[in-house]
Amino acid sequence: MEEVRLKKRKRRRHVVKEMRKEDGEIVKKRRGRPPAEKFPPNPPKLTKQMNAIVETVINYKDGSGRKLSEVFVRLPSRKELPEYYELIRKPVDFRKIKERVRNHKYRSVEDLEEDVMLLCHNAQTFNLEGSQVYEDSIVLQSVFRSARQKITSEVENKDESAADDDEEEPDSKAMKVNIKPDESDHDKDKKHQNRASAKLVVSDDESEDQDDNIGWVCHIISAAMILH
Repeated sequence: MEEVRLKKRKRRRHVVKEMRKEDGEIVKKRRGRPPAEKFPPNPPKLTKQMNAIVETVINYKDGSGRKLSEVFVRLPSRKELPEYYELIRKPVDFRKIKERVRNHKYRSVEDLEEDVMLLCHNAQTFNLEGSQVYEDSIVLQSVFRSARQKITSEVENKDESAADDDEEEPDSKAMKVNIKPDESDHDKDKKHQNRASAKLVVSDDESEDQDDNIGWVCHIISAAMILH
């Protein structure tokens, strides 16, 4: 009886497989996690800007030299702290934030700010008001906003100065061309002056020669009159 039952089960499975093959409904099941969604790369300038902001927040230290972000870099696992994951719907830490920057998941600084503020809000939700973690999360919020304002303004100023340099460069070239004297005109003036001076010299010599010739003619005429 058991052998008959096994055969019937095998036949049923075989029939189901054949039906699925005919209908084209067979889909191979993939084991493990689904592949991570790939995003188009951000401009290098934006990625560099976001990394600089995150590193500024992570490396911030208080007056005693204590790094405030140590508790927020990596969250405890579900096994270590199950009650946290029961209360917090969207857990996030700085390790995950850096990974999202690297994978170009944030398309703007605003997207980055949203996750950092979520991280701090989660800490304030789970921890008691006035506790060390609660107070540190408030400070890190202020650090992020200050870092964002400073770094974005620096980038904008660099872009503006670069644009100003590009606009001034052709003007400076034009000024050089305009200021540079025209050698051809200068040479023409010089040649004109030389010609004028040469004409004056020639005219003086010619007048002297003419006076001498007139004198000789007068002398010959007077001598002829005496002979007559």
